[in-house]
Amino acid sequence: MSNFLIIGCGARESAVLRNLKRVKNNTVFCYIPHEHPDVSKHSDGYCCFKNNTIDNYQCLNYCTVNKIKYVFIGSENYINTDLSTFLEANSKNITCICPSKEAAQIETSKYFARNLLENHEILKKFNPGWCCIDLSTSFTKIMDFIKKYNNNIVIKSDGLKSGKGVKVYDVHIFSLQEIIETIYNLFADGETKIILEERIVSDNEFSLFTFTDSINCSHTFPVKDFKRLHFGNNGPNTGSMGCIYDNGTLKYLTPELINEAENINHMVIERMKSINLPFKGILYGSYIVTPAGNLKIIEFNCRLGDPEGVMIMNRMETDFGLVCKSISKKKL
Repeated sequence: MSNFLIIGCGARESAVLRNLKRVKNNTVFCYIPHEHPDVSKHSDGYCCFKNNTIDNYQCLNYCTVNKIKYVFIGSENYINTDLSTFLEANSKNITCICPSKEAAQIETSKYFARNLLENHEILKKFNPGWCCIDLSTSFTKIMDFIKKYNNNIVIKSDGLKSGKGVKVYDVHIFSLQEIIETIYNLFADGETKIILEERIVSDNEFSLFTFTDSINCSHTFPVKDFKRLHFGNNGPNTGSMGCIYDNGTLKYLTPELINEAENINHMVIERMKSINLPFKGILYGSYIVTPAGNLKIIEFNCRLGDPEGVMIMNRMETDFGLVCKSISKKKL
């Protein structure tokens, strides 16, 4: 019998809860920002955030009272705190199924992620053209990058924006003036770093999730996510409007491309370990297939996707509790 704590209550966390409760020996508690019907129906108990804010000491106390062994932290916003490090440092019994805040930079800083790839002999070829700019960057350098790609670029905030911090030329912005205004407005709103990237014109995107104990890896099937608000994949970006998979693949993917994405995720995990930032939990690689049939990396995330996590947890034949135990023992 094992006691689990799930932090968060989105669709992803509900799917994890339902998966764990398929096994009667799993006792599952939740630490949540607000009341949630799935939590009250399926969990063995729950606690709401004190003053609507996640609280390390409240969470640790709840873990202690309920003899929690494994903590699954769902949202990148909670992973991007010192909660996991705090829990593991203050209880020898707890393993958090997520990376530390420092290792989570693979998602929380787009500059960190691009730079990590750029400084790897093999991984750098999967980077699109990119540059990082800040308030000290010359206007000439910015214009040179924009001209190199004939305005066909993507503008990204460095930090977390819940899937909505990306502006794409000919989708959200339509002229050089709008590109410059977007960059200016991001700096005016307090951004200190902005990533400019080559835009790859292709609808053939997919995500691949890798469960890892920082050494061993187990990969899911590829999933296609739809972020645009309106019918026909139009309109502004959202966190997500849903996702699909087609019997374990997608029509534009070959086994070779899927294998390549799996190898990239694995190499990133190995690279993180080599720079003393071991990554455990779930690495979410987001990819695009270029018109020439090559793979490029859109981004990495440090957690299970939402809504992709619903599909993965529903399709998973293994008890996710066993996965958590294997990650804890580094025997995935």
